[in-house]
Amino acid sequence: MAIRTVGTGYGNISDSYLSDVGTGRREITDYQKLLQEKREELVDKIRKGEMEPSFQIGSQSFTMKEWERFINKFDKTENLIREEIREEGKKREEQKTQEQISEN
Repeated sequence: MAIRTVGTGYGNISDSYLSDVGTGRREITDYQKLLQEKREELVDKIRKGEMEPSFQIGSQSFTMKEWERFINKFDKTENLIREEIREEGKKREEQKTQEQISEN
């Protein structure tokens, strides 16, 4: 006996994923093997240096290289904004002094 559909639009579970273990209990076998193989493949790639570990930050995931690139871009943008704010402040100060001079 197998589960065919879990509600309308929620997907199907095929017979190949389920097997009876004799006690009436069902066990997912092929799916577990698939996950285990994928996990081993990822661990091997990380150990060989073919894949960098990725860290979840908010809703995004970054490797160390991606994070460094992101932070550098952010820092550059932040520095540009700070410089623009300084220049705008200097212009306002100059305008203020010019207005004060013209009033006197």
